[in-house]
Amino acid sequence: MAGMFHVALWNAREFHADAHPSREASRKKMLWILRRLQDEDVDVCFLLEVMGSHEAFIAEAHGLRALAAKIGYYVRWMVGEGGSQREQLQSSESLTNGIAVLVKRATCTIERHVRIEERVLGVWIRGRNAKEQIRMRIAAVHGLHHDGTSSFSKQLQATYAWAADASQESKGCLVVGDFNYVADVAWRSSGAELDAKDKLFKDFITQPGAEYVLPVEPRPMVVWTRRGGTAGEVSDAEGGGSMLDGAVAIGCECATWRRTIVDFAFDSDGPLVASAKPLSDHAWLTFSREVPETILKGERRPLSALPRGDERIKDGYRDRVRDGDVHEEILRARGTVHAVASAVQALRRAAEQVAAEVRARRQERPLEMAHRWRRWLQEAYAARHRGISPHDVQGGLFNHHSRLWKIRARYESAGDDVCWAKIIRRCRRC
Repeated sequence: MAGMFHVALWNAREFHADAHPSREASRKKMLWILRRLQDEDVDVCFLLEVMGSHEAFIAEAHGLRALAAKIGYYVRWMVGEGGSQREQLQSSESLTNGIAVLVKRATCTIERHVRIEERVLGVWIRGRNAKEQIRMRIAAVHGLHHDGTSSFSKQLQATYAWAADASQESKGCLVVGDFNYVADVAWRSSGAELDAKDKLFKDFITQPGAEYVLPVEPRPMVVWTRRGGTAGEVSDAEGGGSMLDGAVAIGCECATWRRTIVDFAFDSDGPLVASAKPLSDHAWLTFSREVPETILKGERRPLSALPRGDERIKDGYRDRVRDGDVHEEILRARGTVHAVASAVQALRRAAEQVAAEVRARRQERPLEMAHRWRRWLQEAYAARHRGISPHDVQGGLFNHHSRLWKIRARYESAGDDVCWAKIIRRCRRC
């Protein structure tokens, strides 16, 4: 059975990255997130509307990074930044709309991450172990309502440019997020017409090379959100409460993803009752795809006729192909039905012939060298018998190939008898 790769998304609704027990709501959300990750065996999880500065994420006791590490997850994040009109009214430096990504150590790793645009985070994912075939990019978007330093249009444009970047190793992308807009009137409870930003989102998911990830039947198309204090799925005349979260596949990721889980978080683990308070007004969504399997088919690659690392055989083969009849034989075979097979056979025969010739010469060389050393030994005996100093002998046994001149130079100050003894000993041994 093929393995599955799971990507989860949850707008945690003002979830503080430092989920200290004093922050009761964030603490409950943190415990629910950790339990959900373990139960579903999620590979990658994106959390939206994460509050807090850099220090909140890395707090040693209750920070998101520390708590996630206990269950085997890496954490990377994009701290919230100001820019929209609403956030600028809240504070001069907004930290309320950060995005965090949690990645399971055992199955994948984050190669790098980047802030694509305001409230848009992009990550490069590489699979590990049983899921090493996964090479992909994922972008998480939190749609902007108000135009400031950025806008919803800029978000979509920057996201698509990043997803469709032809220079990337992964030719495609999965875009998940709380887009805050719908692409079809049927997705709304109110049936209200699409506004300008709804049409932008519709154009985004219907452009060439992109597709909206539809839910698996019998899951409903519309994922209603819950308001605080209300257990049921509600909406009003303006369509409030129907903030759709979803995913868009672009490029090579199309036709591979399905939405497999839609669920909501409540502050009680017991049976769902009318008084149960939701932890967020957004659903927890999980998108899944099969992990591609690598299957080796066809014939095994034949062993090369050229030994690896043997430069003499390779040089001889090169010269044989260039200067011999092999090149002409390959040219004559051009245009025939089996031209490629004939060329391969001719080249293989040439390689085998050169390898056999070089090996034969190497077998003859030891006998030839033995005769040389025997001759040099006789010369050394004769010179010592006549009382000639080894330093007065020019050429002969002290030629370049014998290397006996190195021994003579080494024992230059040791006397002629010692020097001749060392030279004769080397000749006898060789």
